[in-house]
Amino acid sequence: MKKITPLIIALLSITGYSQNANLDKLLTRYESLPINGGSIYSYFNAQEIETLRLHLQSQNTTQNATQQEGDGTIIYGANTDLGNLVNFSSGTPTDLNVLGTNSGSADFEAAGEIDPEDLDIAYVLTLENGELYELDVNTATYSLIGNIAPPSGENWNGIEIDPSTGIAYGISSNFVNTSTLSVIDFENLTATPVGITGMPGAISITTDGEGNFFSHDIVMDYLYSVDVTTGIASLIDPLGFDANFGQGLEYDAASGIFYMTAFNLGTFTSELRTVNVNTGATTFVSFLGDQNGANAQIPWASIANPSTLSVDTVDAVGLNIFPNPAQDLLVIDAKTTINSINIYNTLGQKILEQKADAQNLTVDIRTLSKGTYILQAGSLNGTSSFTFIKE
Repeated sequence: MKKITPLIIALLSITGYSQNANLDKLLTRYESLPINGGSIYSYFNAQEIETLRLHLQSQNTTQNATQQEGDGTIIYGANTDLGNLVNFSSGTPTDLNVLGTNSGSADFEAAGEIDPEDLDIAYVLTLENGELYELDVNTATYSLIGNIAPPSGENWNGIEIDPSTGIAYGISSNFVNTSTLSVIDFENLTATPVGITGMPGAISITTDGEGNFFSHDIVMDYLYSVDVTTGIASLIDPLGFDANFGQGLEYDAASGIFYMTAFNLGTFTSELRTVNVNTGATTFVSFLGDQNGANAQIPWASIANPSTLSVDTVDAVGLNIFPNPAQDLLVIDAKTTINSINIYNTLGQKILEQKADAQNLTVDIRTLSKGTYILQAGSLNGTSSFTFIKE
């Protein structure tokens, strides 16, 4: 025993040294990680991720001291780690319900959104190649439609369909110094840039359905509001954690809560967070995937928020318009006083504005080109939207 003991001690010392050396190498790679919207598995394997996660969590034990409970909202998303389509309750984010396999694309599923006009269908875009899939969320069946290329030098990171207009917006970035807001046409496979946002690394896009859009940035770790008529983003405040890699931001219309499927680089964990869009602050709800935040990088998240779009009648204002289609004039009858009329094209750009103070009025549309437009009528009861066609 006296002869074996020193050998065991030597072997333990060598093993300990080896483990420390391997950790040092991992930390060196960790420190040099680029900011990007892709998969953590592009840089580390599962064992390396677990080693880093355990080490970084032990170094940041107080990072998630503030906690908030979810309300039971069902959130859908792609689970990068296991290659699955999943959903989960915001009340129990550690329990992922596997619906089926994801698209199987060699490209990264970076953006996805449930169609507010058909809650059984979602659209998914991949990071680099812009592969567009129609997804049946009930059967986890992906159908490749075609490709929509992102703006030059950028990657797709988020999709949002405005439930009040039906317009689909895409956000893309080079994760260095520029991000672009585009209008996405799923049918014609086109992306029309609205404008440069001013965010160096936008990773998401979402709306509250009332014309307010938001995005978060993983270069500066800030929340922004986004003007979809110009693409320009306005800084709100810091997120309060170190964000990196693909992640999602989504609004729950039923509860009024903004949820973020975050990847926290500081702890190397997947997390569900709520977002205060007035202050930019995020609050930790729970780890995603298990009790330690492993096995659940979710780069896009979507909630089944129904459409508020109506072609002929909008209840908030009690509005009727005719004729539709129209050539010269739109006649508007309302049950309440209208104080403003705004008309937007399908790029989300405001092209006509008219003040009002009446329940019945006409809008001259002779200067508009032929096409589809969205009219928003404002009253003390709120703002309502409908679509009309100019012949």
